[in-house]
Amino acid sequence: MSKASWRERFTKEERVQMDEWLASFEGTWTFDGFVGWLHASGKITDSRLREVLAEETEPVLVSPMAAVEPQQVTKIGRGAMGSVYLAFDPRLNRTVALKRMDPMLSAKPDLLRRFRKEVQITAQLVHPGIVPVHSYYEDEAGPAYTMKLMRGQTLKEFISHTAALQKERAKLDVRHALPGRLELFLAVCDAIAYAHSRGVIHRDLKPENVMVGAFYEVHVMDWGLARRIGQPEEATDSEVEGDGTQVGRIIGTRAYMSPEQTSGFHHELDGRADLFSLGVILFELVTLERAKFPEEIPNHPALNAVPADLRAVLVRSVARRPDDRYRNVEAFAEDIRRFLRDEAVAAAPDTVLRRVLRWISRHRLATLNIGLSLVLAVFLVGLVTLAAGKAALEASERAAAAREERLQGVLSSVGAQAHRIDQRLLEFEGILQGVAFAAEHALMSPAPAGRAYFPDDFVAGGPPDLAPSSVYGMPISVDWPDMVVAVGVPRSAVSKEVDQLASLHPALLLSQLRSVGPDAERAMASERRRQIAETGTPVVWAYVASDAGVMVGAPGAGEYPDDYDPRTRPWYTVARDNPGPQWGALDADESGMGLLITDSVALRTPEGEFLGVAAVDITFGYVIDTLLEPQGLEQPFEAFLVDEQGRVAVRSSQKALARTLTEYTPSPFEEWERIRGEETGYREFEVGAQPKWLAWRRLESVPWTYVIVGER
Repeated sequence: MSKASWRERFTKEERVQMDEWLASFEGTWTFDGFVGWLHASGKITDSRLREVLAEETEPVLVSPMAAVEPQQVTKIGRGAMGSVYLAFDPRLNRTVALKRMDPMLSAKPDLLRRFRKEVQITAQLVHPGIVPVHSYYEDEAGPAYTMKLMRGQTLKEFISHTAALQKERAKLDVRHALPGRLELFLAVCDAIAYAHSRGVIHRDLKPENVMVGAFYEVHVMDWGLARRIGQPEEATDSEVEGDGTQVGRIIGTRAYMSPEQTSGFHHELDGRADLFSLGVILFELVTLERAKFPEEIPNHPALNAVPADLRAVLVRSVARRPDDRYRNVEAFAEDIRRFLRDEAVAAAPDTVLRRVLRWISRHRLATLNIGLSLVLAVFLVGLVTLAAGKAALEASERAAAAREERLQGVLSSVGAQAHRIDQRLLEFEGILQGVAFAAEHALMSPAPAGRAYFPDDFVAGGPPDLAPSSVYGMPISVDWPDMVVAVGVPRSAVSKEVDQLASLHPALLLSQLRSVGPDAERAMASERRRQIAETGTPVVWAYVASDAGVMVGAPGAGEYPDDYDPRTRPWYTVARDNPGPQWGALDADESGMGLLITDSVALRTPEGEFLGVAAVDITFGYVIDTLLEPQGLEQPFEAFLVDEQGRVAVRSSQKALARTLTEYTPSPFEEWERIRGEETGYREFEVGAQPKWLAWRRLESVPWTYVIVGER
C-alpha cells in the first residue's frame, strides 16, 4: 500500500498532522507498523486504532530469510494474564495479534500452566464466533501466542456508541436498534453454547471481551480464565488484576460474575455461570445502562421500558439460584429468538387472551379486511374455543417441552461424557510425556551399573519383594522393574542400554501413581505398593524399549514369550513412524489384564535421532467403570465405543468380559451406517416393533465414536 492511498482512512484533523507524524516515524515502513507507532505514541486511541485497521491492508513482502517468529509492534490491549500487541507474521506476510504473558506472572508455575491452558483451550475451540489461534511459542521474553487480529470495536464500545446515537437521534439504524443488538448477542450465545458443548466454560464474559467487527461479525475473546467443566482449579493463592479481571480464589470480573462464581466454588461451576454473565451483558445491550451490582438487575428502573417478554427472559437469566435460570445457553438464546419472532417465550407463557391478541397483531391486514361484526363473532367464538381447548393445548405443549428437554438432556450428557473420555485420555498423554522425557534423558546419559531382573531371574525367584497381586492375578514386583532383551540380541552387546533403562524405574512407578491422582503420588512407600498391587491404577503397565532391542517395564512380572522382540510390536512401530502420542488399537493383555488400550510415543535426541519408544497401558475395565456411562441419564441405555471401521471396541453391557479377555476380535456396530461420517447427532429408529434412539459424539483424542443407544 502506498503512503498516499491510506490517508483517506484518517480524519481531516488527523491528516493535518500527518506530515509531522511521518517525519517523526523511524524504522522500516509498513502501514500497520506506522499505525502501531501512532497508537504507542499516544497520537490515536485504542478505538481509533481498530477503526483505522478495519480494512485489510496489503502485505509487505519480506525476505525469505526473515525471522520466523512474529515481530511485535505495539500494545493494543491488556488482559488478566498479559498484554496484546499488534504484530507482523513474516512467514505468511500478515498482521496478527500477539498475546504475551507478563514476565512476572510467567515465573509463577500455577499461572504459567493457566496461560498454556488458555492457548490450548482456545486453539481447540473451532467456531466462527471464537478467535482462531495461529501459533504458540516461548522465547527469552516469555510465553506468547498469536491469533487473528480482530478489527473493529469491543461490545463495550458498541454499547457506548449506541447510547450516544440514541441521545442524538429519534430513531436508530438497523444495526443499533434493539433487534439488531439482540442479533449480535445471539452470535455471542452461539459461540458460548459451542464452547459448553466441548466442555469449556469461559468464566470472564463481559462486553470488553467481545469484539464486533467492521461487518458486525462477533468474536468472543480472552479465554485466559476458561476451564474444563468439572476440573479442579489449579491456581490458588496467586492474584492478578487487569481490566477488573481477577485470578485467584475469586476468578473473573465481579460486575459480571454469578453468585456461585463469587463464592469461589469453581469446581462446581457449569455453563449456567456463563449464562448469568450473558444475562448481565444482555441487560446492558437492552437498556444501554450498566447495573452497579448484578443483584439489582431484576428490580432496576431501566427495565420499566423493556418489553414484558424480553424483561422476563432477562430476569430469568440472572436468577440467583442456577436451577432457576435456563437449563443451558441454547434454551436462553431460543427464548430471545422467540421474542424476535413475536412468539411466546418460555420465561412468560402466554395467556389465552394474549395468544389471540398476538395472532391479531401478526395478521393485521386480514383482520382489517374482515367486517367488524365477523371479527367480533370470530373473536368470541375463538375465545370460547380456545378456552375449551386450553387444557389439551397446554398438555400438548407440556409434553413437547418435556420431550425437548429430555432430548437436550441426552445430547448434553453424551457430549459431556465424550469430553470426559477425551480429557482423561489427554491426561494419560501427559503422563506418557513425563515417562518419555525421563527416557530420552536416560538414553543420552551415562548410568552406573545396577541390578536388573530378566525373565529367567523371575523364574529363579525374582526380586525380593515379588509377591502375589490381587490386581494382576500373578506375582509382581513394585520395587523392581523387569528387563527383556529382544530375541537374538546378546545381553553383553547392550549392557549400556540395560543400565540406562534400569535407572527409569522411579519414572515408570510415578506414571502409574500419577494416573490415580496427587494423593497416590505423595503417599508413603508402603501405601504406593498397596495402591499398585492391591487397589489398582488406571495405568497398569509402563515401559520403554530402546532401538537396540532392550525393554524395561513396571511393575516387574517377567512375563514375556521366548521369541519376544519389542521392536516388532504395533505400539512400537506406530510410534516410531508417526509424530506425537499414538493411541494403538485395542488388544487383549497376554498376562491376563483383559482388554487394554496403549498410548506410545517415539523417543528422540534434540537432533531428531530415533532412540526408542515409551508406552503406557490402560485397562478398559477402568474406562468402563469410570468413563463409559454418562452422568444424569436415567432412561435405559447401553454405551459403546466404536472404532473408525465401525467395529465395537467396548460396550457397557460387557464389563466382566472386558476384564477377562485373552483374545480380542471386534464385532460390527449394527447401527454404524446411521452415524458414519457425522461428528455428532441424534437418530430415532425401530428394531422390529421396538422404538430406539441413539446419540453420538466423535472423540478427539482417538479415532473412535462414543455412542448411546436407548429405548425411545
